[in-house]
Order: sequence, then structure tokens, then C-alpha cells
Amino acid sequence: QDPLKGTAPHMTIEENLSLAYLRASRGSIPFSRISKKDKEFFREQLSMLDMGLEDRMKQPVGLLSGGQRQALTLLMATMVPPLLLLLDEHTAALDPATAEKVLERLEKEGADRFFLLGDLLYHGPRNDLPDRYEPREVIRLLNESPIVPLCVRGNCDAEVDQMVLQFPIMADYALLPLDGGHCAFVTHGHLFNTECPPPHRPGDVLIHGHTHVHCALPQGDYTYLNPGSAALPKEGQPKSYMIYEDGLFSIRALETGEELLAWRLGQ
Repeated sequence: QDPLKGTAPHMTIEENLSLAYLRASRGSIPFSRISKKDKEFFREQLSMLDMGLEDRMKQPVGLLSGGQRQALTLLMATMVPPLLLLLDEHTAALDPATAEKVLERLEKEGADRFFLLGDLLYHGPRNDLPDRYEPREVIRLLNESPIVPLCVRGNCDAEVDQMVLQFPIMADYALLPLDGGHCAFVTHGHLFNTECPPPHRPGDVLIHGHTHVHCALPQGDYTYLNPGSAALPKEGQPKSYMIYEDGLFSIRALETGEELLAWRLGQ
């Protein structure tokens, strides 16, 4: 990650945090309305970095080291729970029309984060060759997405795919902090799944695709969520994706945005 991206160097640490805070709220609060309580919240968040930045809030970000700016950028992206859109195998059919529909839905939902659960460019040997085989166009659409995707590796993803995509895709899993101190283990599903669950704590969530079937199923002390597939759904299900916001996971139809299934954290 480029430490010079994601922050405004001529603005103070406090001003950068204020901009990120207001943007994440998706409201129309004027910059001048940042309260004393908000600033105390900024100090608390900065103190968790253990870099002493909570005592330098009035200093320009340009004076920070590269590592400090990277840490600040990550904090700005995560200090307010974002609206998150999760999809599995959304372009596995290598269909530009599907990729365009996904990006259109991303814009309509107003998502702050865009998480792909793997199998981005290859449909796999068990599926028929799609009608439109245009991987270069799908690559272009993903690389030019207004929101840089977060991604985990699917069983059909390979190093050659990483060579043409401008964002990391080779991680086997990611950990997503949730409300109430819980955590979501996000993966494709071929390595970690309900038969081979990852380490977790009671109340945590396992999110994976791979099966192409959307669901929300309790698994003892954790819950398994699957957004279905935006490209190759199975069992007669429609193409789908999942939204997370304010503790609520909502699985929705790709074509219409209609809610198909909802599950609330702690349910």
C-alpha cells in the first residue's frame, strides 16, 4: 500500500479523521459540526495504534512517517462500520454484462467497501463455457472500479490472474471486525467451511461462497452465511449478493435489489 494515498498531507490528523468520519456517516453534517465528543472518539481510536498520534492531532499528516500514515489510512477506513457489499464468483462466467451489473449495484447501494469471495476470472472445468468469453473486458472493469475491491482467493484463482489484476486476490481468508466485538471469517469456502471451520469465538460469523447457494445457517456457537453467486447460482436461486450494515446482513437479488434473506448479528 502506498502510504501517500488515502490522506490529505496538508491537513491535520484531526481534520483527516473528521473527513473520513463525515464521509462514512453518509449524512450532510457540516465539517464545523464535529463535536468535542467526536474529537474524544478520534483520540481513543488513535491511542489504539500505540504510536502517540493522539497527542499530535493538530499536526499536518505530511509530517508523519510512511508507517504512521499507513496506520492512519487504515484507521480512517475502519473507525466507522462501513456499508459492505460481498459477492462470490461474481465474474466467474467471464461475462462483462454481469460485471457491469455488479458495479451498477455497488453504486446504487452506496457501499463503502466491496468484498469479492474469489473465483474472479475463471468459470472452472465443471461449468460450461459462457456465451460471452471476454476476460480482458472483465479485467478492465475490475481494475477501474471506483472502489478498490477487497478479495480472498478462490479455488479457480491462480497467480496468472493476480498478474493482470491491480488489487490483491491471493489471501486464503480475511478477518472482518463486526459490531459488539464479534468477528467474521471471510473466505472462499474450499479450504474453510462448516465441515472444516476456522478458529472462532461464540457469536462469530463464517462467510464463504463456493457452493453458489445463498443461506444463513446457525452452526452451534457461530453462524454460517453465504451470499450465493452473482454469476452462476445453483438450486434454482437468482443471482445474488450480500450487504452488511449496522449489524444486519441482507442477501439481495442482483437484478432487482429485492431482499431474499436477512440475518442480524446476535440473532
